[in-house]
Amino acid sequence: MTEKTFNRLFNAFILTGMFAAVAYLNIQEMKDPGARLLWQGIAAVGALCGVVNVVLSAKGSIWNYLFGLIDVLAMTAVTLESSLNNPNPTWGLFALHACFLLPMQFIGFAQWRKRGADARRQVKARRLSARGWLFCALAFAAVLPLLYWLLNFVGTGSRMDFNTVIFFDTVVVSLSIVAQVLMAMAYSDQWILWIMVNLSSIALFWFKSTSSEPDAYTVVYMVKYIFYFINSLNGIRIWLNLSRDGA
Repeated sequence: MTEKTFNRLFNAFILTGMFAAVAYLNIQEMKDPGARLLWQGIAAVGALCGVVNVVLSAKGSIWNYLFGLIDVLAMTAVTLESSLNNPNPTWGLFALHACFLLPMQFIGFAQWRKRGADARRQVKARRLSARGWLFCALAFAAVLPLLYWLLNFVGTGSRMDFNTVIFFDTVVVSLSIVAQVLMAMAYSDQWILWIMVNLSSIALFWFKSTSSEPDAYTVVYMVKYIFYFINSLNGIRIWLNLSRDGA
């Protein structure tokens, strides 16, 4: 099997699997008399666009930013509504999407253009140096405790009590900031961080789904990040090849 054939089959599996999972979950949710169909629909559209986004990202296609923009807008709306109406808010995810990931879609698009990407050509990827990895680790270590304290205080009013949902919310936000910057700058090493982001996100939505008042779309996002995780494994392989041709 050639690499092109493998990638086509892999991407078909990711997209078909995600579509089937979202359709099934939404059909099940519609059976609930109290279903909030509008927010469920927004979450579903965002999740599908998000999967298309990461598939195109793995391919090094600049078109990923179009679908990424739709995903970010949907996630911003859903996390805002969720945090306002749930005892286990995810204010970190809301702030991440509204204040960081939204402008990064435009910054990343511009940076990828500088790295040779257009409607037909893949981006020219590169690798992080040891100094670059050290800087990323220090940035993560510096942001994590401060952000956790802030989100815990905003979400629960407590400065000391440990909250599992808020902890994973903080980990996801901290890792995502570093990973998104590496993605915009076309570093193939981003995929190592995205694997960590995806695993942390799965844990976040798992704990949220077991809370006393889970959101209807929590399971949709947990499934979304499972497919993100699978895709990120293929992303590493593709981008290591792209980085051999980059600067």
